[in-house]
Amino acid sequence: EFPPTDYFAALPHPMLAAPGARALKLPALPRTGLLAQPLAFEDLRFEQAAPEPTQAAELHFVSERDGLMHGLAVHIEVYLASGDAPPEVSSAEEGSHWPNVLLLLAEPLHVSAGERLLVRTSCELGGAQPRYSLELFRAESRQAPPSSGEHGVSDGGRARDGDRADSGDGGGAETGHCTRLPAGTEWISVGTMGFP
Repeated sequence: EFPPTDYFAALPHPMLAAPGARALKLPALPRTGLLAQPLAFEDLRFEQAAPEPTQAAELHFVSERDGLMHGLAVHIEVYLASGDAPPEVSSAEEGSHWPNVLLLLAEPLHVSAGERLLVRTSCELGGAQPRYSLELFRAESRQAPPSSGEHGVSDGGRARDGDRADSGDGGGAETGHCTRLPAGTEWISVGTMGFP
């Protein structure tokens, strides 16, 4: 959800953005506005030689409550040690000097508790500045299930369940494979966002 007015009033300086801006850099974005738990879409490991120049991920979110979704919040976490330790730095935590990025949808989206949302991300790291693209889909039930072999991305920004190969491990956000949905369900594109 969009931060409340008291969030902006408490900022130490006025929040300025260009007219029509769809990517806002916001310090200490309140976590109370999140509709789902965060998921990682980019994992840069500096003990390896160099990250892959192109990365992609599929993130499956389930809304924890009813709300008005204004966009996707992106934050950074830095881990200095491996294992289960919490991050040493997180821009999602209060007091961090690193801002969060709020990628705004063209129009707010009403979501219900338990609603499934899919975000497909891509990162281009090879240029002078990284470029990120995120596309948001929502699950929608249809009257008739798809015919045999009807998979893949079709016209109108619709992606049917099974449009990515399933490794047989159950799928899900951590594996990068589509979560299996009931027959007759498809993903409907509701917005594309990006930022450098």
